[in-house]
Amino acid sequence: MKKILFLLILILFTACVPKPTKQLASISYGQYHESSFDKIGSWEDENFAEAFTLFKKTCDHVKTNELFKVVCSNTKTQQSARAFFENNFTPFSTLAKLPKLGGYYEALLYGSLKRTSTYTYPVYGLPKDMFTIDILASYKEEFSKSLRGHIVAKKIKPYFSRTEINDGAIKTRPLCYVNDRIDLYFLQEEGTGRIVFPNKKSIYLGYSDFNGHPYTSINDEMLRRKLLKKGQLSPQNIREYLRKHPELQDKIFNANDSYTFFDKYKQRATGALGIVLTKHRSVAVDKRNIPLGTPMFVSMKDSKSDTKVQSIMFAHDTREELKGSTRVEVFFGSGNEARAEAEAVQEDVKLWILIPNDYLHHDYLLRSKYL
Repeated sequence: MKKILFLLILILFTACVPKPTKQLASISYGQYHESSFDKIGSWEDENFAEAFTLFKKTCDHVKTNELFKVVCSNTKTQQSARAFFENNFTPFSTLAKLPKLGGYYEALLYGSLKRTSTYTYPVYGLPKDMFTIDILASYKEEFSKSLRGHIVAKKIKPYFSRTEINDGAIKTRPLCYVNDRIDLYFLQEEGTGRIVFPNKKSIYLGYSDFNGHPYTSINDEMLRRKLLKKGQLSPQNIREYLRKHPELQDKIFNANDSYTFFDKYKQRATGALGIVLTKHRSVAVDKRNIPLGTPMFVSMKDSKSDTKVQSIMFAHDTREELKGSTRVEVFFGSGNEARAEAEAVQEDVKLWILIPNDYLHHDYLLRSKYL
């Protein structure tokens, strides 16, 4: 009798669990379930006019993408901003377990165009001797992403690892030099930053590419070495530990073979779409999970300030450590205050991606990708 009762409860519970829709398979590896706007808490409190204005700017960068062609053309029709989102999109809630939402910011560092006794750590642009190897479709299962390499003695070799780069393997002139190697490492994690020079002038840097090596989280390395416990793994604690133990910095940093290269920008923090990032509106994603340009509604509570952020955000950026992950990271702005907010744990996280109805209503599923 107990076994029968257990089976009935199991069947009832299973029936109540939302099943992932297959409609999004051609644009995302993630698991999402179709929802509705009335199920999104605080939807009616949104500043729709502000979100609509930013979506139109986003369209300037994605309107040639088949996924957004129709919905971007619909921005020219006469309707309220709220009606535009509700009439042109369908929300899908994520079925992934997101214990926290990541945050990132525009890092602030101090540097010089010339190497000095104070500014000794190079910040590299895209190396001229590195090239990308595109993978044939028949090999996509073996290689999930393009490879980076260079030619050595007429042979194609993997590009330099972080250890080799830190040992001086790259001979091209750096974009600049900075005075703090810990801040430089976290600049590579953030992918965007501003370098202030002694004459108060500054340059803006944004992610350009990486060296093709696998990414290893600094958190995982700290745990593996038993330097910090899981509950202590905050960026602040990691920074403090590394400053107190400079003899371990090489070992910790070099455990991550992945290395980020930058581009110079004339404007502040700019994402992968070429759009200036907006606080609480721009999000970094794995574009295989959420296509760049996609609107989403994010609800989160900042554990540091105990304030809630609930708004429409846009996939304006991508970051190397998010690849292969269903996690997303919200942009929190620039400077030290933004850093503190971005590094605080985000709680009560809920996420809906907004998919154009035109995609859902037409036979786009026959096409392979819209990325």
